[in-house]
Amino acid sequence: MNLWLTLPITAATGLVAGMVGISGGSFKVPLMVLACGVPMRVAVGAITKELQAADTSASCRVSGEPRRMTKAKIASWQRNAGKRLLERVGVAAGKVVLDFGCREGNYAKIAAQIVGPTGMVYALDKNHQVLDDLMRSVREKGLGNVVRLDTSGNVLLPLRDASVDVVLLYDVLHLIGWSGESGKTIRCSATSDRRAVLKELFRISKPTGVISIYCPHLATHTDVDSEQDIAKELESEGFDLRDGFYATLVHDSNLVQGHIMNFMSRAGTNCKPC
Repeated sequence: MNLWLTLPITAATGLVAGMVGISGGSFKVPLMVLACGVPMRVAVGAITKELQAADTSASCRVSGEPRRMTKAKIASWQRNAGKRLLERVGVAAGKVVLDFGCREGNYAKIAAQIVGPTGMVYALDKNHQVLDDLMRSVREKGLGNVVRLDTSGNVLLPLRDASVDVVLLYDVLHLIGWSGESGKTIRCSATSDRRAVLKELFRISKPTGVISIYCPHLATHTDVDSEQDIAKELESEGFDLRDGFYATLVHDSNLVQGHIMNFMSRAGTNCKPC
């Protein structure tokens, strides 16, 4: 094994992967094995540790000292890595998307551009001001396919049964049922709170519908600790895990590495083909 060859090759691969907004593991493992003679077991183990470290680092940046991104850099992410992310999830021309807890609409704006005039994006949030700002922004961009959904936290959604192709639940699950004051938690998000929402999302999802989830802050805001617990909750409400991957995400105006989990309606997983 040539260490002096291995290090620069894997570093360069990681840099390129980061620039395009995907995990570099799928590239690094074959390079380490084929080009550098690293045993498969060692290569896989090294990349697994790297992804775990990246996930931990992202969590630290979010909860500790986040590095703020300029509007220009976020716009660049939306045009490139963000667009590829949503396309990989399943957002495509003509699709109907619900951005649940959309905030500033970083994902809703990308989705609206992808689905085009034949598609629709529902942007749901409790904060009326951010929805005002979002609607002003999409009008300036000439996007007429975004519909605002103001909510006061009511579980029932004003959408028809089996009408949505993709639901985005990014950095919002931990806030369902949660309440706090001055940075202190008064009530954690409970499994019963989240399952009530998941039942409603199952109702509005098409048989081939996808729910895409990014769920940090579980340990601090909820009654569970891990993504595995969240996956069990979705499975209990009729969804099966389709896939998962690491990607560059916008989190409170910061770019972080996060883990995405994509679930399909159980009816959709039995389609031949979907």
